[in-house]
Amino acid sequence: MFQELLKMICRGWFLWLACLAVLGNAEGHSMKQVRSEITAGEGSWHGSVWLEAWALYPEDGPKIPPGTPGAPKTAGSTWLATLDAADHATLRTTATTFLGETFLLTLGGKRLVADYQFPDYTVERPPLKENADGNALVRIDLSGKLGAGESGPLELVWADDEDEPLALQVMLPRHPGKVMRLAPKAKAVELCVITASGAAEPSKASSLLGWIKQGFIHILPMGFDHICFILGLFFLQPKVRPLLWQTSAF
Repeated sequence: MFQELLKMICRGWFLWLACLAVLGNAEGHSMKQVRSEITAGEGSWHGSVWLEAWALYPEDGPKIPPGTPGAPKTAGSTWLATLDAADHATLRTTATTFLGETFLLTLGGKRLVADYQFPDYTVERPPLKENADGNALVRIDLSGKLGAGESGPLELVWADDEDEPLALQVMLPRHPGKVMRLAPKAKAVELCVITASGAAEPSKASSLLGWIKQGFIHILPMGFDHICFILGLFFLQPKVRPLLWQTSAF
């Protein structure tokens, strides 16, 4: 009787913990919606990053969006209409500073210098596009040169202090693109390899071993909600066969 009661308590506790973890993770993912793409080869590299505009506005500014920061439909076109040209200049300056400190691209261990452009700013107050949550996005284009004869792995460190992961699509000439998820402040991730001729070749990270490593990082260091969910399933269904089927489906 005591064992059954203990099991019920453990099941309830883990389910409660799993729900908190899932809800917390979902909220974190909706805060900034950081995503990017990059291509390299033939002597140059180009990238684009999309950041939610509200995250680039000063936290103590007079025109901060209403409600919870980053909540859906709180920082879209209606909020943008309240910003003047100086506010938009602040968004661009903050974005440049932020990416200069977080989007750390290297070739053969040498830091690459980026030029920044804002293609949406053909006017001082552009109607920025919105994401699925209805919040405005600022697009930043980054580009730079690859020196003649310079070769080696093209690597990226995403050094975000807010623990937001970066969704990155790597696009190479004559090779299918791949999508990577970079953990913040983790070790450098190899995006591709630049040969002595200036061509970009797929990196080792595109191999099966690389995908396994990415999956491992996604579950253990960053997937606390996943672990709690599996533990909750275990306490609800300790039989091995149904548990394997449920976890595989998950």
